[in-house]
Amino acid sequence: MKNIVTLHGSTVGNEEGAVTIIGNSGAGKSTISTGLRKRGYKLIADDVSAIKLENGVPYVQIAVPQQKFCRDTALKEGYKLEEIECINEIRDKYRVKLSDDEMCSGPGKLKGIFEIIPDTKDNSFRVEKADGLDLLKL
Repeated sequence: MKNIVTLHGSTVGNEEGAVTIIGNSGAGKSTISTGLRKRGYKLIADDVSAIKLENGVPYVQIAVPQQKFCRDTALKEGYKLEEIECINEIRDKYRVKLSDDEMCSGPGKLKGIFEIIPDTKDNSFRVEKADGLDLLKL
């Protein structure tokens, strides 16, 4: 689509701007964005973030008011599986509908993109800000 780029990531924001968290499936994008929501940020998009350039400035567009979790994350966040919708039985994914006060009211001016990079050797991860030419790799 003209002037729109989509990223596999979750975006949160506040009145100062937005950040998008990208990574492979199961890396923890929704978990990190949920943690940020608990600290006062609002969700703009979960799973797929659509970025549109307006006068050369990138804005992340508001998405469906929902967040997707794998089973263990949903349980850790205190959701009862029988009260939320299973959207993918094979991948054990669930959808939680969010209220208006948990979502941003409009597009967020993109301030940064952060990538979750897992280290399978020691079951850890690191988060790195993507800058400059690194964005082309993503």
